[in-house]
Amino acid sequence: MRYKKLTLLLVLIMGAFQLIAQQADEVDPMPIKLKAQVLNLADESPVPFAYILNFRTHMVVTANDQGS
Repeated sequence: MRYKKLTLLLVLIMGAFQLIAQQADEVDPMPIKLKAQVLNLADESPVPFAYILNFRTHMVVTANDQGS
């Protein structure tokens, strides 16, 4: 009976440590400014109102009518 209680206690402690370990990844605090233009590969014309997704911060911006 004593071993069952000890085993149960160890399982509960290990479960608590697993919950603590699953924290979100930290985002790099250094902001970076970029200036670019989205172009079509076929004819190098600007792509108006394209959605640009930053996978690091999960932020989305929209290009203007000139693809900038």
